[in-house]
Amino acid sequence: MRTRALTLVLLLVCASVAGVGVGADAARASHTSTITQTTTLSLTPETAGEITATVRYDVPESVTALSVTVPSSQRVTATSGFTHTSANSYEWDGETGSPSITLRVPANRTFTGSRALDTVRERDGGVTVTGPHSARTEGVVNAPGRDGMAVTASRDGGVRSRTADAADGAASDDGGYSFVDTGAWAITPIPQFGTHWSWRGVEHVGLERRTAVDGSGVAGNAMAYLGPHETYERRAHGQRLRLVVPAAASLRESPESVLDALADASGAMTGGARDAEVRIVAAPTSVNWGPSGLEYGGSDAWVRADSRLDAPENVWLHEYVHTRQAYTPTNATKWTLEGGAEYYAGLLTLQQGRITYEEFRSYLARGTRDPYAGAVLAEPTTWRGLANYLKGALVVGTLDRRIRTATDAEHSFDTVLAHMNADDDRVTQAEFLDAVAAAGDSATRDAAARYTGTDAAPEAWSYAAHERAFGESPPRMAFALDGDALAAHGPWRNASLDVATGTTTLATGETLVLNATVTNHGEHAGAYEATLRRNGTVVAEAGGRLDGGASTRVSLDATLTEADDYVLDLGYREIEIEVARPATPVVRSLSLNRSAVNASQPVGVTVEVANPSSHPANATYAITVDGRRTGTWTPYLAPNESVTGTFTVTFESGGTHTVRVGERNATVEVSGGALVPGVPGFGPVTGVLGVLIGVVLAMATRRRWRD
Repeated sequence: MRTRALTLVLLLVCASVAGVGVGADAARASHTSTITQTTTLSLTPETAGEITATVRYDVPESVTALSVTVPSSQRVTATSGFTHTSANSYEWDGETGSPSITLRVPANRTFTGSRALDTVRERDGGVTVTGPHSARTEGVVNAPGRDGMAVTASRDGGVRSRTADAADGAASDDGGYSFVDTGAWAITPIPQFGTHWSWRGVEHVGLERRTAVDGSGVAGNAMAYLGPHETYERRAHGQRLRLVVPAAASLRESPESVLDALADASGAMTGGARDAEVRIVAAPTSVNWGPSGLEYGGSDAWVRADSRLDAPENVWLHEYVHTRQAYTPTNATKWTLEGGAEYYAGLLTLQQGRITYEEFRSYLARGTRDPYAGAVLAEPTTWRGLANYLKGALVVGTLDRRIRTATDAEHSFDTVLAHMNADDDRVTQAEFLDAVAAAGDSATRDAAARYTGTDAAPEAWSYAAHERAFGESPPRMAFALDGDALAAHGPWRNASLDVATGTTTLATGETLVLNATVTNHGEHAGAYEATLRRNGTVVAEAGGRLDGGASTRVSLDATLTEADDYVLDLGYREIEIEVARPATPVVRSLSLNRSAVNASQPVGVTVEVANPSSHPANATYAITVDGRRTGTWTPYLAPNESVTGTFTVTFESGGTHTVRVGERNATVEVSGGALVPGVPGFGPVTGVLGVLIGVVLAMATRRRWRD
């Protein structure tokens, strides 16, 4: 049983209802009632290529009418509380409290070419008609537009583009997949529906959208993975980074390495808007994917599971960068989406020490070659092939270097990104150039105008120029938590903690032990520090200095006796640990090795207790014989562990005797003997120097781990 729980967070140097998408109107503070729309997704193994979606509405009493428009590509298979009215529209009967529609939704989408970004803003509003006695208000939420779909194709050719799909999922009819359902698993957009409702009264009624998965899977804000999987998590810089690895995927890089790269990027990028949660699926490579990766809806993405981290075209980081681009471009500025993601992916990979500068420079230099160099970035009709990616990356990098040089590294292209993210409207070419000028100077603005408004292309800069603008790479401390680097010690266990799969739980009284390797991946010497804090107060700390490229061991331990929040700060990484009071184990069985004995013959007693919870457990059990307490037993169990205790008793008196531990008991028939005076505290049963005297000392305990 869990009582007051607390959270321990480890900070290092980087739906089941699984993600809730909320309509724009749901955020209004004035809401007094809300329609809850829950879309539950499930696989259809018998029909690959489509999934089942059930959309249910929980309708408050003030709502008088509600209708739903289903995209034409989706097939309704059942309704409850809805009547088909016309075309693709369904109307609520006004009585069913939780009406629903069940549909078959095509999941496969293919991608072949570049399409213009056409981001449709979600519309929310209505009109109010004042009548004699009340106000009747109407609200409408159409199937929402996405923030766009960012697609990264394989680097040996093909097309990459950013686009937004229509709500009905229309897509090209050839090429590789951008979404797919194999029957056994699926990576799919979350289906959207147009909803219109009316209500009486003066209060506003809003709509809140939720997504759930029936079975194994993970749902985000705009995209879902359905099927068996493992989820690995990392907290960094206020973000929860979730890596979903399907059972069908063979991940080229380790989950720890991918999360290290993402967490480092989360901290290194200062200008992008950080989502509270980012979900990336490692896409199995058993299907013919069109792109190498795809970001969809602002905080969801998939990346081919065989993608590498040690390449300038780092797809993991490319798609992550897209989650930090919170602005809407015009045709003249949409090149910044892919150009910016491509540049930052290479720069961050370089700064993480995964590639050399020459690899980075050679990749940017591709933007100087035909047919990319001749493109006018502000005019998408002039783009050929990967121009917005390759020439775009070179131009963003050039502007980044010029801004750093003009401001003595006080500003960078991060500053430009921050300006664009702050724009509530579409970012125009003039606004982009103004943002460049504000970050750098007028000369930098002139360069931006030339390289985006004409076919002029900059040159990739030398290592010396890079050093002058960017400097040698700063200290970059990374802590490796492999093997026994992080462990829990105490009466329950002395075991390493697996922090890759999410929250790890400790019990109050356990000792958290850190014994990790820290490496400075930068070129400059710098300080490293491991600090355990409770409510901002330092509880324990360890640290030192490291030269560039050097490694050392750092150790820290602290016994967590108080129920409170702790943070172990190790730089660019956070690992969440829940500390809870010990759970209560369950007595599963009590058995005797004999059901009938003669007086003075020994009887073996076996007790099995189990801890089905995810955190340690212990309890003190009274051992009773015929209702009299004869001793106690205090087993300590790790999460999902069972413990078996055995001991021996001997009875000197005849009759039926009962042995009890917790809620379990067993009886034995004893023949012969005579009633004897009771031993104080033991009653009429005696053994070798008294039944169960020192039962804990006499007990042989066997432990076994449960899967």
